[in-house]
Amino acid sequence: MYSIKLGLLQGKNVNAPIDTVVTTAILLSANYTIPQVAAHKDTIQMVQ
Repeated sequence: MYSIKLGLLQGKNVNAPIDTVVTTAILLSANYTIPQVAAHKDTIQMVQ
């Protein structure tokens, strides 16, 4: 997420980081429910 914000501020193309976030969300949604993801929010943010 930070790379997307930084890229926007620098006027760079942010399609690749956005695609990564979307792909991660799709993969997580296939295996976990929202409460399960919310319970591990801190870990997910550290990995990104």
